[in-house]
Formats: sequence, C-alpha cells, structure tokens
Amino acid sequence: MPAQRQLFREQALKYYMQKKERDVLPRLITPPFFICTWILFGLCVLALVIAWESKVPQYVAATGLIEQSTTSVTGASETSRASETAKFRLFVPSAYASRLHPGERVEIQIGADNTHMLATVREVTSEVLGPVEAQKRYHLSSNEAQSLQQPVVTLLVQPQKPLSTHAYVGSQVKAQVQVGEQNVLSLLPEINQLIGR
Repeated sequence: MPAQRQLFREQALKYYMQKKERDVLPRLITPPFFICTWILFGLCVLALVIAWESKVPQYVAATGLIEQSTTSVTGASETSRASETAKFRLFVPSAYASRLHPGERVEIQIGADNTHMLATVREVTSEVLGPVEAQKRYHLSSNEAQSLQQPVVTLLVQPQKPLSTHAYVGSQVKAQVQVGEQNVLSLLPEINQLIGR
C-alpha cells in the first residue's frame, strides 16, 4: 500500500511540475476588445481611402469689373431689338493661366452690397498683361488698378442668371475662380509635403 501511495505522489508531483513549467501567457486582452480594435482599425483605413479619393475644388482669388454687352433678341411679333446684359472681366494672376479653361465655375461678389452669384468662364485670354497695361486697356480706376500687383490674364465671365447692367456696370468685383481639384488629405500641410505638391 505505501508503494502505491508513493507512486501516486510521484505522478502528482510530476504533473504539478509539468503544469508549473508550461509558459502561461497572461490574458491581457479579452476577445471583444480585440475584435473592436480590428474593426476600429478597418474603419480608420476606410476613412483614409475615402479622404484620399474625395476631391474638393481649388480656387484662386481674382478681381475685376462689370462690362455691358449688347445682344439682340427677337420675339414672335417683334423685330430685333437690343438687350443689355452684364458680363464680368476678371483679372487672374498669370501663374494660373495654364489651369484656366472655359466652362470653369466662378463665385462672384459684387461691390459693397455683397451681392453673390455664380458664373461660368466663357473666354480666357492667352495674353499676359502687366498692371499698368491692364489699367490702360480696360480703363481701370486707380482703386481697381491697385488690386493688380502682378502680371495677369483676363477672363470673360457670364453670370448664370441675367444681371442688369444699369445697376452694376462699372462696379468692382471680387471672385473665386475654380482652377482645379485636390484631394482632401492634401489640405493638411504635413500630408501635402509628403506627397510633394
């Protein structure tokens, strides 16, 4: 009987030592937390991909004035008559000349009363004008000429809704001309430096 007891004790001690020697990793992370972490990581990656692919318009500031143009209108029972509509002449820094195209969108603010409207670029001149030359050619006032501090190209812009020339002709105009698109991440300075723009 003592031999069996001894044998049992040896087996118990052996089993105990083996169990003690096993590497037991501490359970620091519970399974739900682990799954939630991976889901959060996946959502962050998805957000980065969406931000990289999303584009926002890129604008350049421009100044200008309102010109009147005459167009002929015919009615069913009338002969041709002249109708005056306003067009905008905008001055954009020549550095953006290669990025300006007819059909681009323009946001316009007219004079001191802050009238806002949308317009479309109809014509882009390829000729680069200095501030003095632009002042002479377009009969700019000294205030309008002061806003031109570098060589410019001119744009002829048509408002999307008709605009009365009598109320606004000669008014000074501030505008934001769309010159392209950029992805959302490039708006962050650090990311912009990394992608080299």
